[in-house]
Amino acid sequence: MSLLERIRAGSDSPWMQGLLFVVALSFVGWGVGTQGTRTVEVATVNGEAIQGIAFSRAVDIAERQASQGRTEPLTQDDREALRERVLRDLVKQRALVQEAQRVGLVVSDAEIAESLLDLDFLVDGDGRFDKRAYQNFLRRQGYTRGEFERILREQLLIEKLQELAILGASVSAAGVKQSWLEDSTRIDLSYVRLRASMFQDDVTPDDPTLDAWIADHGTDIQARYDRDFARLYDSPERVTVRLLRLTAADGDASLAELKAQAEALIARAEGGEAFEALVTEASDDPSAPRGGLLEDLDVPQLDANVAAALADVAVGQRTAPIVGDRDVRVYQLDARTPARTVPLDEVRRDIALALYREEQAPAVMASFAEKTLLPAWKEAGEAPAEVLATQTLTVDRTGLIAVSGEGAGLFRPPAEMLSAARNAPSGTVLPEVYEAGGVLWVGQVAGREDPDPAEFEADAAQIGEQALLKRRVGFFQAWVDDVVARATVVY
Repeated sequence: MSLLERIRAGSDSPWMQGLLFVVALSFVGWGVGTQGTRTVEVATVNGEAIQGIAFSRAVDIAERQASQGRTEPLTQDDREALRERVLRDLVKQRALVQEAQRVGLVVSDAEIAESLLDLDFLVDGDGRFDKRAYQNFLRRQGYTRGEFERILREQLLIEKLQELAILGASVSAAGVKQSWLEDSTRIDLSYVRLRASMFQDDVTPDDPTLDAWIADHGTDIQARYDRDFARLYDSPERVTVRLLRLTAADGDASLAELKAQAEALIARAEGGEAFEALVTEASDDPSAPRGGLLEDLDVPQLDANVAAALADVAVGQRTAPIVGDRDVRVYQLDARTPARTVPLDEVRRDIALALYREEQAPAVMASFAEKTLLPAWKEAGEAPAEVLATQTLTVDRTGLIAVSGEGAGLFRPPAEMLSAARNAPSGTVLPEVYEAGGVLWVGQVAGREDPDPAEFEADAAQIGEQALLKRRVGFFQAWVDDVVARATVVY
C-alpha cells in the first residue's frame, strides 16, 4: 500500500483531517474559471488572484458545515471568524500549488485519467470510463472539461507535494505513547469566548478625550467616511408604498378588464374606503396580507415606469393603473424620503467615537476577562452567571474532544488552553485567560475520560503507524506554514 493510500485509509481519524484540508478546498473553486474575470479579487498570492466567487462558495460550504448540529444560528462574530479561516485556507492552497510547480512537480494526462477512474459515478458496470456520464456531470455542474481537469491536476500536485514533504518525518517509541495519550484522553471544556466588539459600548470617552483623539486622527476618520460613503452617507430617494397587483389570466383582453377593476378600486379608495383593506381583499401580490406594504424602497432601483408614476404623486395619493405584460399595478405613496448626501462634518464625531471604541475595546475586554471574569469563576468554581450577564455572555461546551484539540469543530480552543487542561482534574478552572486570533477564552474542565493503558499494549503496532502518520501531518503543516510565510500575500 502506497503512502497516499495509507493516508487515505486513515482519513477518518480526526487528526487526519488536517492533512487532507487542501483536498476539500481544491474543489471549492470548481467553476471559477468561467467567471473569474467578472469577480473581485479577495487576495493575491505571489501575484496570483483568489477570486471572490471562489471565496464566497467556500464560505457558504463552511457555514453549512459549522451550522450542523447547532441549536443556535451562527452569530455575526462567528461568521467573521469563519470567513477569516476560509480565506487563510484558500491562501494556503494557492501557495501549495505554486510551491509544487516551483519544485518541478508535474501531473501527467495519464494520472488525470487514472484519477477520473477513481470516481465511481464515472465508471460503467464493466469498470470502463463512461464518457457520456462525464459529459453529463460537467454539464450539470457548469464546468468545462478543461476547468474540471485543471482543478483535479492541482489536487494531485498538492498530494505529490504532501508525499514529498513528509517522507522524512519519524517518531520515537516514547513519542508514539505520548501521541496515543493525546489522542485517547478526552476532555470536555466549558468555556466563554470574548470578542472586542462585545465591549465597544463600554468605552465612553468624555468630550475632551474624544476632541483630542479627533485632532490626532483626521486621516483615519476621513478613510472610514470614504469607506462607508455609498452605504451610509449617500442616501438615494426612498419611498414607502402600498401595492395593489392584479394578475392577468390570458392576453390583452384580460389586462383591459383588470385595468377597469383597478380603476374601480381606486374610485372606492377615493370614496373613503381604506386602500390597505382593498389591497388585502383584491391584490394577487405576496404583500397583500400586510396591506401591500413595501417599505424603504430605493427609487433608483425601481422599474422606470413605476418611478415615473410615483414622481408626481403626493403622500397619501395613488398612481393611475400601470399596465405591464402580465399584470396591472396601483401604488399608493405612504412616505417619501428625499435623496441626501451627509457631509463629513455632520458625522465626524460619530465616526470618531466608533473608531475610538474599536481602538480601546480590546484593552477593556482583556481587563474584564483577567480582573473580573476569571477571578469570579475561580472563586465560584463554576461559570459566574451574574458576571456573564453584565456582558450578555454565554457558556459553551466543547463536548468530549482529544486533548490535542482534534474534534473540537469550528471553534477549537487555543493550544495553551488545551495544554493547561491536559492533566487537570475534572472541575478545574483553568488558570489563565487564553488568546487566539484576537479572541479571548476563559474556561473550566467540565469532564474527562482517561484511556486504559492495556489498550496501548494490545494495539501497539497500529498505534505506532497512526502516530507516524500524525507526526507527518504535523511536519507537513509546519512546512505549509513556512511556505505561506515566504509567499507574498496581499489581502
